[in-house]
Amino acid sequence: MGFMAFHVDTLGFSFVLGVLFLFLFAKAAKRASIDAPSGFQNFVESIIDFIDDNVRGSFKGQNPMVAPLALTTFIWIVLMNTMDLVPVDWLPVLAQKIGG
Repeated sequence: MGFMAFHVDTLGFSFVLGVLFLFLFAKAAKRASIDAPSGFQNFVESIIDFIDDNVRGSFKGQNPMVAPLALTTFIWIVLMNTMDLVPVDWLPVLAQKIGG
């Protein structure tokens, strides 16, 4: 298997995690309230504040693309590292054993 091989299981889980990220953050943005934020909204807000503080500390210029790009990169790396906790390499073996 060479460098240009496509691992379909990893690509599938990457797509599912990307959709999950979009769904959860859109849900948190839709339910956002100033009065009494919920637990998940507090979690999302703390992530956004963390990224915003890091961007302001390291990037002194004004560019509206830097913070969203940093947030997307951070969340994507966290989700991909979380995906490594799930035994996705076992799924093809399990499917082969079930399917014969």
